[in-house]
Amino acid sequence: MDIKQLEKYIKKIKVKNLVNQDVEVVNDSPLEMIGKGRQGAVFKVTEDICVKVFGNEEDCEREYYALSLGQDTNMFPKVYAKGPLYIVMEFIKGVDLREYLQSQPLTEELSKRL
Repeated sequence: MDIKQLEKYIKKIKVKNLVNQDVEVVNDSPLEMIGKGRQGAVFKVTEDICVKVFGNEEDCEREYYALSLGQDTNMFPKVYAKGPLYIVMEFIKGVDLREYLQSQPLTEELSKRL
């Protein structure tokens, strides 16, 4: 992964936070958007790497902190790089936690694992 080239792509992505809605995204990069939520949008870099681009630095810092706490476990994606508005991380295929919790109850066991 060429981080300099990736940063050029990221500069062509604009993410705007909205009140009580998923972010608004303008993507003028060649990266494919694979999802978005309240804080940012995720783009596929390679089959194994993605980048999450945030609407503001505070959300990016909070998520980076949470991910950094889980780097010694197998429950969080590996973080490869971070900028003021993005985090480059391992791309893990599957249902995201928000989607899962919308259809399944949060059990005590799952809560402890998280």
